[in-house]
Amino acid sequence: MDNHLCDLSTANVLVVDDDGTTCLLLEKTLSDAGFQVFTSSSGAEAFNLFLENPIGLVISDILMPGKNGFELCADIRATEQGRFLPILMMTGSDDDNAVEGSFQAGATDFISKPINHAVLVHRVRYMLRANNTFMEWKKTEDQLSRLGRVLDNSSNEILFLDGETLGFTDLNNAALSNLGFTKEEATLLYLGDIVLANTEVGVPIVDQLESLINGESKAVRCAASMLRKDGTFYPVEGYAYTSLNNHSGKVDIVCIFEDITHRKQVEARMQHLAYYDSLTNLPNRGLFIENFKKVLAVSERNDNQAALLFVDLDNFKYVNDTLGHNAGDELLCKIAKELNNCIRSSDVVGLRSEHSLARFGGDEFAIFLSHVTDEADVILVAERILESMVTPIVIESREFVVTASIGIVMFPEDGRDVDVLLRKADIAMYEAKNRGRSGYQFYTDNIYARTLDQMELEKDLRQAVERGELLLHYQPKYEISTAKPSGYEALLRWNKKGEGLVPPMEFIPLAEESNLIVSIGSWVIRETCRQIRQWKEQGFGKALVVAVNLSSKQMQDRMLVKVVTDALDEFDLSPDCLELEITETVMMENMSTALDVLRELKAMGCRISLDDFGSGFSSLNYLGQFPLDVLKIDKSFISRINIDGSGNSIIAAIVAMSKSLGLMVVAEGVETEEQLAFIRECGVEYLQGYIWSEPLSPDDIEKQFF
Repeated sequence: MDNHLCDLSTANVLVVDDDGTTCLLLEKTLSDAGFQVFTSSSGAEAFNLFLENPIGLVISDILMPGKNGFELCADIRATEQGRFLPILMMTGSDDDNAVEGSFQAGATDFISKPINHAVLVHRVRYMLRANNTFMEWKKTEDQLSRLGRVLDNSSNEILFLDGETLGFTDLNNAALSNLGFTKEEATLLYLGDIVLANTEVGVPIVDQLESLINGESKAVRCAASMLRKDGTFYPVEGYAYTSLNNHSGKVDIVCIFEDITHRKQVEARMQHLAYYDSLTNLPNRGLFIENFKKVLAVSERNDNQAALLFVDLDNFKYVNDTLGHNAGDELLCKIAKELNNCIRSSDVVGLRSEHSLARFGGDEFAIFLSHVTDEADVILVAERILESMVTPIVIESREFVVTASIGIVMFPEDGRDVDVLLRKADIAMYEAKNRGRSGYQFYTDNIYARTLDQMELEKDLRQAVERGELLLHYQPKYEISTAKPSGYEALLRWNKKGEGLVPPMEFIPLAEESNLIVSIGSWVIRETCRQIRQWKEQGFGKALVVAVNLSSKQMQDRMLVKVVTDALDEFDLSPDCLELEITETVMMENMSTALDVLRELKAMGCRISLDDFGSGFSSLNYLGQFPLDVLKIDKSFISRINIDGSGNSIIAAIVAMSKSLGLMVVAEGVETEEQLAFIRECGVEYLQGYIWSEPLSPDDIEKQFF
């Protein structure tokens, strides 16, 4: 192969930058594309590498210690092997002086930082290909027959211009085919007739070639739009070179162009994927933040207020779990359209743009409003969003009502930095969820303080197991006919060092949210088994059964069955010593998974109990499918005994249904003799409640019952 030509698939590329990270990223990108890459952190070292190795292309930064990029470029151009070598300079995106200096130093092209690495690979391949084409042409410019074959077979468009008139003297087949002209028609035209200004920068082609025409340079990079015979346009990029015409003695111009229509389409798609959510076609987090920064800058300059609304769907997971992710995606698209309608351009509040609404991922959306007068303006939009959610959405012939929780922050009151405002909006959104969902909440410092307290509590909870602060109390389950315990329910307690017992309602939800409930739940199962073994060794409770509550997170954990098996094996217990309790909510959240897990636990010999029955929904449709042994009536029904007729009727119906299914019935939360009398009359055989015993420590259990 000629020394001036290189194999595009294995060309040696020299990358020069004193920033090690930039070198590393470019080396990785180009190596993955098949190029052999040399790297250097200085101009002097790079020049030595160029002299010692067959380099096909140089990519160089401008500002470097010692020999800078301009000097390196000039030194390479002064050598024979570097005379026509493609040199790509890296410049700042708006540094016109750097661009001008690059071309004066002899650079072939420039690329702006930050670098789009996917586009860089295309640019490098094109430069190598164009340089090869040019070098072939240079080698054969005095051999007309060979030149004809090169012109006809080249995939690039090659145009020959008279250096004085800028009229076309020749065009290769690729150019003629794309333009739609015959050679005779084309050679009657001039440069400005079909090679127009670049549509992106608007620089006339004649101006781009000015340095060639004036003899100031021998090669320039060009970008233009080509006008076809049928009146359509297509974009091209390439290089123009001066060439001595041996026949006339004049200096002509040769343009080597590439039709970059496909590349522009790919770049547009990449741009869209980089800034837009592929599902809803809304701006993504990155584009939203960029535009929100601009809004804040304008608001700052004009002394206006702005607002950020962070929207999180409340019941979205139920749709995914019930109908699958395709249905969930359809729902997200419909909600995105609904949200878009809620910030219509006719609103008094805000100057809406196509970037006002974004999907942040999952079921989270963000909205910014500019030119806000006060909080009342934002409330109008928030309430419109909440009202729109009331209308059921039909997915696969089923209606769903998915509510939303909205966190709101105001600029500049709540902050001037985008990241700060997003964080505070997220905190406000979670406060809206904590207050019952389907509502909005403005950020306040009090909310932030509570959030910090929650974070501190979560940190302490993570250390509670290691510190031995967690413990179990046990509430007896009584057989009503004998008033004696028939079993116990293990209840988690946290004896926080220096503070005493933390109420379960404070730390159990926190354990659920932080996913700590899985590891804590595993500890509860093992500790319960350990306690059963201890009581058995002390001679207590030969037929002892202790119930353990399972959370939804545990039911979704594939290791649950193994955790139960390992605990039983470790303490040499029969599975029928352990009763595993789930609630209606847990059962309904992921029914197929829950059903599989419960069947496996039941097959082992464990007892299965459905806790808080009646507090959920739709359970009657599925109750017969679950391998249950025990059904526990929720205490909310027990508390309404003899207060209204519905409570009594519901309890009677639950007892009758349970007995028909062969289930043991337990009444929870029994506190009065009146309640006891009624459940006894209904045929309930077991109870739990303060009427006979509150939850007790293991020592108190032993003293009182053993």
